[in-house]
Amino acid sequence: MKKLVFILLLLICSKIYSQDQIKFQKQIDSLEAVKALFQNKVEELNILIKQIEVKKSLAKIEIFGGSTYNIPANSTIQIRDKANSAGRLIFLPIKGEKITLIDFDTKDGFWLVSFNKNEFGYVKDLDIQQDITIKNYKEHLVVLKAQIAMKNE
Repeated sequence: MKKLVFILLLLICSKIYSQDQIKFQKQIDSLEAVKALFQNKVEELNILIKQIEVKKSLAKIEIFGGSTYNIPANSTIQIRDKANSAGRLIFLPIKGEKITLIDFDTKDGFWLVSFNKNEFGYVKDLDIQQDITIKNYKEHLVVLKAQIAMKNE
């Protein structure tokens, strides 16, 4: 009798376990679909953010112009996706290539640059060999930004 009850309990428990397992698998599948949906939305938002950043950079070119910079020999210029050293490396220009210095952020010490026909990134000011042209352009940017700030007030 005890064996029969034990066998019945095992059968009942295995059915319950099987049903729970199927239920949990359906929930997992549903969550995987939601996860995929959100990942697609995040990718779409990242694309929109990149488009907005490009539009902002193009607007800065219209406002500030730009200064062409020829990459010198022994250059260690690294173009990053953000104006900090932790930004992802997106381009390593080589000797003789040209980039356009667009805007300089005195707070962060990074240049907004254009390279490869309207791709944008950031370069540390310390990596740019400072000549009189670049120093004059920096000063021009400071004056121009001050004028823009005064107009906006």
